[in-house]
Amino acid sequence: MEATLASQTSVVMFLNSLSNLPAWSLPPGYEMRSLQPGDEQAWEQIIAASFGEQYHFKEFMEKEDQYEPEKVWFVVHNHRPVATASAWHINKYPEDTGCLHMVGILPEHAGKGLGKQVSLAALHKMKQEGRSKAMLNTNTFRLPAIKTYLNIGFTPHIIDDEHVERWRTAAEQLKDERLLRFLKKWE
Repeated sequence: MEATLASQTSVVMFLNSLSNLPAWSLPPGYEMRSLQPGDEQAWEQIIAASFGEQYHFKEFMEKEDQYEPEKVWFVVHNHRPVATASAWHINKYPEDTGCLHMVGILPEHAGKGLGKQVSLAALHKMKQEGRSKAMLNTNTFRLPAIKTYLNIGFTPHIIDDEHVERWRTAAEQLKDERLLRFLKKWE
């Protein structure tokens, strides 16, 4: 079953406005900062732990035209990055639309709201860059991530009936009434 889940195409979510973002806030003992020299290996460890596969920072992030260290955010605990998210842009979307990219957290720090906070830091960076909305790609089996994105205000972008069924399954597993109401228009 895992291979089937991993082989699913990603789904898209949109946040229609960056104008009313809440400020990010961290629990005691955690700090927020952008990428510093030497963080690349920590990024790779966080992403591998979150996605279950290895991504190389140099090849996956640094080589991209939009790469700037200030766009890659980290939550840090005891001087060690433990969560990450990036403020990105995908060229097929308008300039005013940023992309919340490569959000991940080390499992031992999960459940503390850090994914939401590092995502908010990246979204604030997009707003600072002049973007007015955001999108992201994810998979509906990534339930903690979906819950975080919904709580920030992202909504699914439905492309076809198969996506409706995948979102409905996620909504039922999360017991998320907002998402179930949102999906009613495709019944």
